[in-house]
Amino acid sequence: MQAKNGSLVATILICTILLAGFSYMTRPVIPEVSSTDIAAAVLAGISIPTAEEIGANINVNVDTSKTDDLWDVMFGGCTRTLENAAESDVMSEIDMDDLKDFIEDSIEDFDRFVSNPAIDDDETEVEVVALGQCTIYSTEFGEDDEDKSAEVTLVYDFKYEDETDNTEHKGSVTVTGTVVYDEGDFSDEDVELSYVLN
Repeated sequence: MQAKNGSLVATILICTILLAGFSYMTRPVIPEVSSTDIAAAVLAGISIPTAEEIGANINVNVDTSKTDDLWDVMFGGCTRTLENAAESDVMSEIDMDDLKDFIEDSIEDFDRFVSNPAIDDDETEVEVVALGQCTIYSTEFGEDDEDKSAEVTLVYDFKYEDETDNTEHKGSVTVTGTVVYDEGDFSDEDVELSYVLN
């Protein structure tokens, strides 16, 4: 019986050795990878957005109506006074002959006006650049030597004929006037005009 057990033990031993050898030979080869290689592989798969892309996804809706109302209650009178004075001063500074000359010189093949330039009141805009000193209920805000300034945009519409076939055309010119009141004095204004044909 011992002889029979010896061959069984030998067979089991040989099978175990063969199985261990086979397992050793078929084991997967794991390459050595450094942490730098891992970091590079991870970063290659990550898309990092630019500042513009991040900014495009940020929606900031701030309701400023209460602040606007408060500003209008406090400084509305001073603002309207400046806006009215600036618009009036710019309009009085515009020389219609100079405006017509600008239009005639700017349009190729200009022949004559069918209708003279007329202001389009719907397009009139006044933007306060510097409010300067403002007095509200005997309280002065700002310094008394601060300049007041505003930018006035006026649009004049006109009709004209050209020289080639006497076709009637419509046109418009934008007049931008920048008004500065030295030390806030409405009688000491400096008006600069610029014309742009639309």
